[in-house]
Amino acid sequence: MTAEPPAWPVPPSAATTLPSGLRVLAVRLPTVPRVELRLTADLGTVAPGLSARASILAATLLRGLPGRDRQDIETLLGRLGCDLVPLVHGGRLSLRGGVLSGGLVPLLRFLAYAVTAATHPEQEVQAARTAVGGQLALARATPATQALALIRPRVHGDGAAGQEPPTLQQLAGVTAEQVRTLHTERLLPSSATLVLVGDLDPDATVHTARGIFDGWGTAGTGDGTTRQMCPRAAGATGAGAAGAIAVHPTAAGDRAYLCLGAPMGDGPVGPALHLANVMLGGFPRSRLERRLRDRDALAYTVWSSLDSGLGGPQLIVCADTAAPTALRLTEAVGDELTRLAQGPPDARQTAAVRDYAIGSAQIAWSSQTGLADALAELPAARQDPAALAARQDELRQVDAEALAEVCRRMLPPSRFTGVLVGPTTAQDSVGPWRLEPVQSAPPADELSIPGT
Repeated sequence: MTAEPPAWPVPPSAATTLPSGLRVLAVRLPTVPRVELRLTADLGTVAPGLSARASILAATLLRGLPGRDRQDIETLLGRLGCDLVPLVHGGRLSLRGGVLSGGLVPLLRFLAYAVTAATHPEQEVQAARTAVGGQLALARATPATQALALIRPRVHGDGAAGQEPPTLQQLAGVTAEQVRTLHTERLLPSSATLVLVGDLDPDATVHTARGIFDGWGTAGTGDGTTRQMCPRAAGATGAGAAGAIAVHPTAAGDRAYLCLGAPMGDGPVGPALHLANVMLGGFPRSRLERRLRDRDALAYTVWSSLDSGLGGPQLIVCADTAAPTALRLTEAVGDELTRLAQGPPDARQTAAVRDYAIGSAQIAWSSQTGLADALAELPAARQDPAALAARQDELRQVDAEALAEVCRRMLPPSRFTGVLVGPTTAQDSVGPWRLEPVQSAPPADELSIPGT
């Protein structure tokens, strides 16, 4: 019997919350002379269509500052040894990247200037509309992206309205003035966190950041209120029927993509649910991996994940297959969910999954990038390395009985709804699933792509 993974050594850190509400966390992990940065702002409840403006806001935030054009900014970041990627997902705007240790303070000054003085010039907004729109159109050409775009409305119904990524039509209507207004009213320090991980002195870094970002005030709402994501509405309407899969045919191609989803409650993801996801499709020897790839050769790829981006965790299961085997794969996924719900893992299997979850997390956290990502995903109130260590302690306490109970309650196929995109043979049902044929694939400009 293999030994349990050792306790994770919590790295030294320092944190503070500025009077404006901005929380700053600095963690020392000097594996390389570099610092990873995650500046994240919750944009709050997003009305329908507002995600298009948020996407353009992210794309133009570092593209137009008083006295500096795009070339000046790119030259500055290059000299600092810095790479920054702006992203919008689930109502959150984030700047993700890193910088050589010697360039950290100049980078922080630049970011503080950008969040307070960005002008979002008309020409940059126009360029961003074209670039983001082209990326969306390219992504929508694949069955995988179409299925991912379609599954969230089926899981959440009206509860997902307003927090979905933009359509092409919404994107085309965004103006520079709308982007500036969104910046003023929603990009606030009271809803933001700054995480710094790398070759740094935690106390000195926090002190420096406090002085640099002290001028980022609460312009716009002026109330200093921390914005929260809009929770998933209880009993939201418009969701797909549980146990049903919408079949969207495609005219061409020899690939099909299956995507299933089920809400996992309104609270945070618990340790037993985390392990249930890992066992189902979250590691190389998962139930789905062994059945669909290793044994039956039905899937090119198969995975499951827990997504908390829409106000409540949902379990997503996805598989990519050849069109002729799409219905066999769909039946096999339902069968594996049934088996896991009715015949949960024993103590030995539970220990193996638990050790994998703990060990793989520790490997990820040994790098500056992995640790920064993990900390940035935590709620602001628990954004601390000690919280990650506590989460591992919680995983160690999950036994076979607790994991079995979660599998029985959360994994029956009757809790899932789904989407199958690809050229398939029409029939009414397959395994535990009812099939609901859709006459035609949705127009490209009606799809919204997660993570864009």
